[in-house]
Amino acid sequence: ANTWTRGTDMMTARTAACVSIQGDGSLLAFGGFDASGNAIAAIEQHNAFNGTWTAMGDMQTPRGAMACGGIGQVVAAGGSTTVNGPPLTTVESVPMMGGTYPPMPTARAWAGGGSINNGVFLAIGGAPSLNVVEALDNFSWVSAAPMPTGRGHLAVASGNFMGNSVLLALGGRNGSGVVAAFEAYDSQSHSWTQLTPMPTPREGGAAAAPGNGQGGQVFAIGGDDGATPPHVLDIVETYTATSGTGAGSWQ
Repeated sequence: ANTWTRGTDMMTARTAACVSIQGDGSLLAFGGFDASGNAIAAIEQHNAFNGTWTAMGDMQTPRGAMACGGIGQVVAAGGSTTVNGPPLTTVESVPMMGGTYPPMPTARAWAGGGSINNGVFLAIGGAPSLNVVEALDNFSWVSAAPMPTGRGHLAVASGNFMGNSVLLALGGRNGSGVVAAFEAYDSQSHSWTQLTPMPTPREGGAAAAPGNGQGGQVFAIGGDDGATPPHVLDIVETYTATSGTGAGSWQ
């Protein structure tokens, strides 16, 4: 308990990739950039039972820094074809499962993404300081409430937090630098709540709400501090909600 275990390495080394947990417990890793900053198309699936990786074909549009999430099938939205390339509006299912989606209204890269329990996918923010949120609902895009703190390079976790299906946006970077902001989008009220900021500002980290967040806990994992050169973080911080409003504290 409370320890880290190294798993089997992926077949393809990559950064700024997307990862999605499947219903059978397997993990999909797709897209990202190679060491030269060029986009990767490869899709790989990790078997949770035997720890092996299997090639699952390629994305239609190689890219990294995209928003992704599951709505029955995994959606990849936006991103760019090189690390510093222009943002895209492209949307596709991964692996391609017959779903054809319209492009996002707003081109974005280094954004966050996730799904809420009614099968709606949200694309959130993006570099350099976007606060725009758009929802893919029944193969159509609609505007959603803007995020209070515009930013890119943020981490997003989804789950049943605060008693509702929510998306949690943590950290990131905007014109003010690296931020510690922690904000929750409520799928019932379609509004944002600003929660206690993280102790450690970070960009490019990861976030997870174990058990779909029903225990009221959220983990902020790694990232960097935005310094020049950046300090890569191994810090893990835990937020525990102590009320139905989501109020709580960090450890």
